[in-house]
Amino acid sequence: MAYWDINKILVEEERVPCLFTVDAQDLGHLDSKSRPKDLPAGSKVDLPLWMAQGLAEKNMVELQVPRHFGSRMRDEIMAGD
Repeated sequence: MAYWDINKILVEEERVPCLFTVDAQDLGHLDSKSRPKDLPAGSKVDLPLWMAQGLAEKNMVELQVPRHFGSRMRDEIMAGD
């Protein structure tokens, strides 16, 4: 019997802002504002964490800090330690 950890599932669905460092062929569907079927290098797209991690490992994207995780949020998290 498999154990499904709801926290892990939710974290993996968290969307992370990414900057494509290469031209991504046939991935235009990832950007709802994009018409072409390819994403050019420099495109900014919010991707699910599981996908962003895989593309980052292949040096296709640079992960960026999510907007809601700014310095104020980091200070609040650090204050809780």
